[in-house]
This record gives sequence, C-alpha cells and structure tokens, in this order.
Amino acid sequence: MAKRDTVIVLTRYPAPGTTKTRMIPSLGEDGAARLQRRMTLKTLAECSPNVLNAHAVHDAHAAHAAVEIRYASHDAHDGHESHDCDDELLMKRWLGASRTYIPQADGDLGARMANAFSEAFLNGSERVVIIGTDCPGLNAGHLHAAFEKLDTCDMVLGPAHDGGYYLIGLGKKARHAAVPGLFEHIGWGTADVFAETVKKAGSLGLSHDILDILHDVDRPEDLPVWERTQKKLSVIIPTLNEKDTIGRTLEHAGRGSNIEIITVDGGSTDGTRELIEAQGIACITGAKGRGSQMNLGFAHSTGEIILFLHADTILPEDYDVIARAALDAEDIVCGAFTLGIDSPWKALRIIEATTHFRAKYMQMPYGDQALFMRRQTFVESGGFPDMPVMEDFEFVRRLGRVGKIGIVPFRVLTSGRRWERRGIMRTTLINQCMIAGYYLGIPSDTLARLYYGKNRKQ
Repeated sequence: MAKRDTVIVLTRYPAPGTTKTRMIPSLGEDGAARLQRRMTLKTLAECSPNVLNAHAVHDAHAAHAAVEIRYASHDAHDGHESHDCDDELLMKRWLGASRTYIPQADGDLGARMANAFSEAFLNGSERVVIIGTDCPGLNAGHLHAAFEKLDTCDMVLGPAHDGGYYLIGLGKKARHAAVPGLFEHIGWGTADVFAETVKKAGSLGLSHDILDILHDVDRPEDLPVWERTQKKLSVIIPTLNEKDTIGRTLEHAGRGSNIEIITVDGGSTDGTRELIEAQGIACITGAKGRGSQMNLGFAHSTGEIILFLHADTILPEDYDVIARAALDAEDIVCGAFTLGIDSPWKALRIIEATTHFRAKYMQMPYGDQALFMRRQTFVESGGFPDMPVMEDFEFVRRLGRVGKIGIVPFRVLTSGRRWERRGIMRTTLINQCMIAGYYLGIPSDTLARLYYGKNRKQ
C-alpha cells in the first residue's frame, strides 16, 4: 500500500520590508521582496506533480505527495492591498486558490516546524518533509531522495553550507516519539543548527541520513548562488503594425532576469520598428509571416530556453522563473501560460475557460499563451512551419507527439481586440473553421484569407 507523503513549504507573503530583511541593504525593500517571491515560485515548481514524477522512478507514490504551504503572518502590506486583507487571501491571490494554505504556529522556527510535523502526522501522513524557499539548488530529486531515505531511517537532513539545513524529513519512529523534542534548545540562525539537530536526534534514539550539501541565499554575498540557477532565456516577438501594443509587451518582458529580447518585424508601416528601437531593443527585419519571423528570431537567439511571445500579449510577473522551473520536468517538452483576455466582456471568461480545458487536457495551447521550450527541443522539432496561418497549431501538434505540454497556472494577458472587433460568436466560428479546414487539407493561403480578411496583422 502506498505511503502517504507530505511536503511542507515554509514561506511568507513577499511584502516589502517584512521579508529577506538581510538583503534590504543591498537590494532595497522592494528588491528583497521580489527575490523572496521569485525563490518561492521556483521552490513550489519543484514540488509540482509534473516535476516530482520525473524523479519518481522506483517509488512512484512519492510523486503524489501532498503539498502544504505554511505561511507566516506579516505586519505590512504593499500599496496594492488593503490593510484588512488577511494573509491567506493574499497568498491565494499570489499563488492561486487551488493550493493548500495553513498558517504557521506561533513561536520560534523550531516550534513552528514541530507543530507542522505533528499536525501532518495527526492527519495521516507517514513521511513528512519540510523545506524553506531559501535554497535555489533544491530540486525534486532531493525531495524524492528524502522520501526514499525515510524508508530506512527516522530522520533525513539536507545540510546547508552555512551550518543550518534546507530540508528536514521525519518518519517511522519519529512520527510517534520525536516531535517536539527534536526542535527544543536549538540555536536557530547559528552555524551550529545542523550539528545540534544531529546530536539531538542521537539522544532521542533516532537514526538519520543526509542529502547533498547546498547553499542557502540569505545574505547579499549569497546572490551569485541564485543567479547561477537562472538559465539564459530568449524572448522572441514577431511584429507587424503593433505600435499600439508593443510598448507594454516589451515593458513586461523586460522585467525578467538573464534574458534577451529579440523582435522580428515583418514590414510594419505604423512606426512599430521605430518604437522598438527607441527602447534600445534591436529589431530584425524579416519576411512577413509569424512562423518565418519566429524562426528568424530563434536563429539570432542565444538562450538555453526560448519563449515565443505575441506582440499583443503581456507576460505575468516572474514569467522567467516560472518558465525555467516548469522545464525542470524532463517529460515536459513545451510549456505555455494560462490564457487571460484583456477585455471587460464577461462572455470572454467562457473563452478563457474553454481555452484552458483545450490547452491542459487536449494538450493544444494557442500561440498567444506564450510557448516556451528548451533550445534543443526547438532544434529537434524543425521549428515553425512556413505557413501564413496555423503555424502554432501545427508546431504544438508536432511537439505533443514527442512529450507532454505543460500548462502553468499563471496567466498571460492577451489583447481582446480580435473578439471585440469581430464579435465573440464570429471569432469562435472562424477559429473552428480554421481547425476544420486544416484537418481537411485546405491550403494555408486560403485559410489565411479567411482568418485575416483585409486587416492583415499578426
């Protein structure tokens, strides 16, 4: 019978001034909060079922561990939140309502971890692992290894270079006897935490095992550790007469770390190219056609990860961390964001829902969901087909035959102009006719005339 496993993530809402305080002298309050936000996203991605499944070779039930986010309360809110907004609501707005959120207990770190372990065991868990969000080197392989070790020992620790630990797991005898004694009289925040915990475990008669030594990121001098985890990401944006939208798109894309932005213009006559170059971003000129423009952009890119972005689509905050983390799952060949449509029309919420179903369960996201993948994947796929329309449809179908398309629970926001200009029913009908025509073998030039009409934009 499969064991019931639980991963507990200790974190807090990233309000400026209340988190990563030792980073504030170097990064400022906002910068420290941004680092906390980005590190939390990366850690949670390593706990996702897709990523854990990639590592669960001999112990498949470990891939289905429940994940709890135990959050610490904070005293300050940023200017975008009301002061009567409770912590759980803030966490749900940030990370999504589908996760499990539990407030941390009062007391020092030891008391909070003891309480978390005790409650997890009382709720039926047999193996429990607690992690923080300060260790960017932590991955799903470490989590899976921890659960495996708990089959043969009572406690597992992931030691940090600063003398603490980034992971602690308990099972077997510890489930019954060691909590909370294991966490009492420990000098939290000192270089002796790991050694004191091992000594305490021995005094309680608990066997233990250890994982790899990793670096935490707590102080300014630790920042290179975080930066080394940020693989270079290339954002490729095809444009054609997008002066009204490209500014916001570039602004949001430019907020990532270790990125390059490459725009490829197909012959704009409205000043799009000039606007792009005024922002200091190089604009390559290519033949009109989104597929060929994106292929040209790829040829000029240098990133390990490639993200294709439509010129009227806004990426979510921390999109780069989200994309990198999603591709940590070896079976994910391509990722995409959840679709949001920038329009007040309520009926478009139905379009968003049906698009999400299509993307997640039929493995067919749209191109305006910002497709991202490893560089080698794009090379092996042969790139986008040279078609005037439906290039993303064919490209995704091709990738889906190779592996899984991962849909991350963070929204891009794409322009609603297409639906507003043509109407929802007509636009939906045209989209379905395009798919039917594609399967019937209607020439792509004919489909392009149906789709674009006289208003030829990307």
